[in-house]
Amino acid sequence: MALFTVASVACALSPNAGSLIAARVVQGLGAALVLSVTMQQGLGLSALGAGLVYAPAAVAFFVFSMVVGRTIPTYGRRVLEVGAIVLAGGYLATGLLLVFGPPITPLLVIPTLMLQSIGGGLVITPALNTVLSRVAPESAGVASGVLSTAQQCGGAPGVAVIAGVVVFLLPNQPVTDPAAARSKRSPVPTGVRRRR
Repeated sequence: MALFTVASVACALSPNAGSLIAARVVQGLGAALVLSVTMQQGLGLSALGAGLVYAPAAVAFFVFSMVVGRTIPTYGRRVLEVGAIVLAGGYLATGLLLVFGPPITPLLVIPTLMLQSIGGGLVITPALNTVLSRVAPESAGVASGVLSTAQQCGGAPGVAVIAGVVVFLLPNQPVTDPAAARSKRSPVPTGVRRRR
């Protein structure tokens, strides 16, 4: 219980500051689910193909998570501010592309996912390191587990809410043919054309 008296941990888990981290996780995981389903149902990619769309973004996140540790001592919190702006820009670009853009292809989505990952790499790792930096070394494992659990608890409602909204927005028409059901009820945003 002493762990929760550490100011950085209490702040990260509080409704005020913690809600920013939770909001990012909620949005990120829910959007990833919808985009993955869109890639499979809307574009006809396999699960592996849809996963490979995320591979360049995963590499970008890894690289920038490693780079940020060297830039924070020199540039301080400006790195976090730039990262937050890049992250928000990536989410905005992805959303605008899916809703108002041309019919999507993996090559159109990958750059926006990379923007999200670059921003996330610049923000998420230092934010967690900041929280854990004030925890006693003997409690670091427990604190890390608590923060990871808090992220997962934020992500589960995000997936549920965003998936619920997508399903709610789909046409509600009874269909008896399974192939027709997949084409009429697949969560494909505007601008996505089904590949035949």
